[in-house]
Amino acid sequence: MKTVWIINHYAEPPEVGKYLRHFNFARKLKEKYKVKIFTASTVHNTDVNIIEDGKSYVEKTIDGVDFVFIKTSRYFGNSYARIKNMFDYYFGVQKVTKKFGSCDIVYSSSPHSLTWLAARKIAKRYGAKFIVETRDLWPLTFIEMGRMTRGSIPARILFKIEKSIYKSADRLIFTIPGGYKYVEDLGLDSSKCSYINNFIDLDEFDYNAKNKVYEGKEYNEDKCFKVVFTGALGKANNLMELLRAAKYLKSMGENDIKIYLFGYGAEEENLRAFKEENSLDNVHFMGKVKKEVVPNILVKSDLNIITLNHIPGLFKYGLSPNKIFEYFAAKKPILINVKSGFDLVEKYQAGKSVDGKSEKQLAEAILEFKNMNPSDYEKYANNARKAAHDFELDKLTEKLIDVFEN
Repeated sequence: MKTVWIINHYAEPPEVGKYLRHFNFARKLKEKYKVKIFTASTVHNTDVNIIEDGKSYVEKTIDGVDFVFIKTSRYFGNSYARIKNMFDYYFGVQKVTKKFGSCDIVYSSSPHSLTWLAARKIAKRYGAKFIVETRDLWPLTFIEMGRMTRGSIPARILFKIEKSIYKSADRLIFTIPGGYKYVEDLGLDSSKCSYINNFIDLDEFDYNAKNKVYEGKEYNEDKCFKVVFTGALGKANNLMELLRAAKYLKSMGENDIKIYLFGYGAEEENLRAFKEENSLDNVHFMGKVKKEVVPNILVKSDLNIITLNHIPGLFKYGLSPNKIFEYFAAKKPILINVKSGFDLVEKYQAGKSVDGKSEKQLAEAILEFKNMNPSDYEKYANNARKAAHDFELDKLTEKLIDVFEN
């Protein structure tokens, strides 16, 4: 039985984290491989540190998955402390892996390139196959968001590392459908590329939708047309655009459309202030909810919505927000406020993507679904559920195994 080491700074266990891609893959892979996850002791965006003493690492088996937590220092936000945390992991994982024999496959996942660099050294040490996964395009994301210029020294260094890693990898995995196009735009050969997006566990989703009931009476008993957003109320999700659309709908006298926001985040105060200033009784802040009740919320909606900032230079390679797969599974139409390349919503005809740079465009798209012919509405809903089957965990695990073996 081959040994697979998953090298991911942010591969969190379910008891404390939410980034569960590699935990869930490991659950499936261990039927055919010896799998071990090497991850940081800190949990991103929390004050949790698995290691509070002087140990350099701690081993734990969680739901049958073997974890090795590498001692890393605590940080908050995107401070210098976070950079130190990255280097803690970079040096720590190289040192700690020496204590665990050898491996056949090193499966390394971004976002940051220090993880890849450490994993490449580990793979070279053992003559292991080197699999590189890209979940975020760094530094392109920073450049397109205006946080870094393309010609700056940090950007040039990051691009150089990225190209070096892509050249030396045995296989490349992208969670966005246009990953191969990105590699070609870098001037590299895309024949090593595979596309393995994020996934949905439909059995778990359906069980939770039926048995983990959201108890909020206001939402459950509302007979209006319900537009639902789930996720962080942060700048990246551009929810102010949705609230402006709510204002526009109210000005049109569309009082039986209500927008429900489930989640919390840094922009909540600003969003609430806008709601109060404009007397938007068609917008409801529902707060943080347990992840297990999200399926029950989504299947009770009429339209599930994704809002993002408009970043065409990045989105031309596609999108893979985690929530889209839950939205597919909910069997309800989906509305997204940005146009992107390799658009999954449009591909599966599971809803509509609009270039919603104005509240009018977004509001009119919401209104279109509300007034839609029932048979057309059902087509979108059924297509969404069909799409979910292409992203089932078992199916994507088989694609991952194919990458490992071929």
